[in-house]
Amino acid sequence: MPLNFVVDNICPTCGSTIRSAVIDLHPTDRDAAIHLLKCADCGYEKTKVLSLRPVPVLTAKEHRRGRQLMGR
Repeated sequence: MPLNFVVDNICPTCGSTIRSAVIDLHPTDRDAAIHLLKCADCGYEKTKVLSLRPVPVLTAKEHRRGRQLMGR
């Protein structure tokens, strides 16, 4: 089932704001979704593939440790 969202993007063709977006599950990758944007003024379409995998959240201690390992 697709989800509808309002997303602000600029159309590279006409310069107007692209606001309509549809997100649907990727047909072959269970950890991805397809994000479709369409310009209402000129019809330009833009597609993005988004990851549905959760991003790990680091604690402050883990973050500091990572920076130390990178030499910062």
